[in-house]
Amino acid sequence: MRRTFVCPYIFGDGEEHSIISHWKYNDGYGSVELIRVTIDGVDARIESGADKYHPLVVVVLAK
Repeated sequence: MRRTFVCPYIFGDGEEHSIISHWKYNDGYGSVELIRVTIDGVDARIESGADKYHPLVVVVLAK
């Protein structure tokens, strides 16, 4: 899934940024798992909480 947007509050500029999430679908159980996230082409770290059906994505942007 791809989202592009401009958000000076988060990114500190007026440029358009792209967030892409990659999902693994499990047809046997009807569930999905977040397996990868990239922001402007850079991989983000994904931390799983206690409930794997509600993933938390942690992203650190260097200025």
